[in-house]
Amino acid sequence: MKLLFIPDPEKDVIYEYSFHDSLIKYAKNIVKIEGFITEGKGGLELVPGTSGKITFSFNKELQQGCLLRVWFYGDGGKERPNAIKISKNGGRTHKEVSSNGNYIGEVFDLSSYVNGTENFQILFESENHAPFTPVVFDKIEVAIPKGEEVRSLLPNLPKIMGLIFLYS
Repeated sequence: MKLLFIPDPEKDVIYEYSFHDSLIKYAKNIVKIEGFITEGKGGLELVPGTSGKITFSFNKELQQGCLLRVWFYGDGGKERPNAIKISKNGGRTHKEVSSNGNYIGEVFDLSSYVNGTENFQILFESENHAPFTPVVFDKIEVAIPKGEEVRSLLPNLPKIMGLIFLYS
């Protein structure tokens, strides 16, 4: 009977968004989306000669950290440059986390970027100078763990794939 009155342990908050649905622009945490198309149902795309931006906003407690896992595609900045940026002041200024990468399930610990704030934004920017319409963004997962210690809840897929190829 005593167990009925003991609260459940606090759980981590995980937000997941897949861009294979044209209704994604109405998702709760999306502040702004521009430039991307969803014609092919394969994720967010950019037609040649265009750029796109998508901004997410998240709330947390001051001491909480944050992990980000993304499927955000580029080519090293040649024809399809991209960037991931963080803002702690409502989007007035941003600090770059990473740029010009091909992020396939890559995990970023954003804790040092979001330390000391209760609200932060993540901005994804991409350009397309290629002669075709590529998918540039498939999915995002944001984990905000309860407590001060951030432990990786999200497997880093590029590292896992590297281990598989190393031992096969």
